[in-house]
Amino acid sequence: MKKRIERIGMVIGLMCCAVLYPAYFVFSKIVNTFFTRSIRNRDGELQTPVVYFEHPETKRTVIFIGVIHMADAKYFEALQSFIDVHPAYTILYEGVGRMTWTEWKSLTKKEKLIAKQFHYSFKKIREIGMLLNLQNQKHGLSYDKSWKRTDMRNVELVKLFAEHNQTLYSENTKLQNPLLDGKNDAIVRWTLNKAFCHFHALTSILDVVAYFSKKRKIYQHVILDKRNAIAVQAIEAYALQTDIITIWGAGHFSGMSADLKKMGYTEVSRDWYTAYTDRKYSWKVLLDRT
Repeated sequence: MKKRIERIGMVIGLMCCAVLYPAYFVFSKIVNTFFTRSIRNRDGELQTPVVYFEHPETKRTVIFIGVIHMADAKYFEALQSFIDVHPAYTILYEGVGRMTWTEWKSLTKKEKLIAKQFHYSFKKIREIGMLLNLQNQKHGLSYDKSWKRTDMRNVELVKLFAEHNQTLYSENTKLQNPLLDGKNDAIVRWTLNKAFCHFHALTSILDVVAYFSKKRKIYQHVILDKRNAIAVQAIEAYALQTDIITIWGAGHFSGMSADLKKMGYTEVSRDWYTAYTDRKYSWKVLLDRT
């Protein structure tokens, strides 16, 4: 009886999707045609940009490599090959790193809760990677010793969240529930695949829904703006000596490109790299659990 009710629910859900899909299709076409500065979907592929900036006076070049942190292995191979053919460039990269035991002991009770929530989130991201056979960025790129990390530390990020009285989840949220339970893996895999294939449109919808949220503005300030400022300061300093490649999450592009333009840089060109390709999973898993 329970399975029958679940299947009826799935059918109703699919019927609702069929009704709403035409409007979504138009919206998706618009955002993937006119609003593709930092990410886009094309023919079942999720793509991120490599953007070239040049300063008209100093002739310095800054190349922004926008990434997603879990992607197909070929994506990181292509990005690494691109980096390897620019040996004269200084490589700067994003990364809050791991918290030391001494830093952990210095945290307040509230800060430790936030740190645990970050750890839980990273764990969920790794599970998504396992389910879709994705590679983690830290394993896909070489991270040569000459590369420079230009980001705030994990402990600083946690303390900033606490300072603004923010958590990633409700304080009562249980952080033990696994994403994968062996029963619904096929359904979760199908859903995540569709989310990647429609990533830009879906995140655009979420941005519109959350636009007036106070919490979103704090997240923007802490996760993006504060860290962007650190990255851009490093670019400005290193660019006195050399051309730059900076590797950051694609979500940081809008803020960092605006800062680069204030410094006198102009965008001269861009290339797109495919981070994810549609797995073509059958929708029938929604009706029949495996």
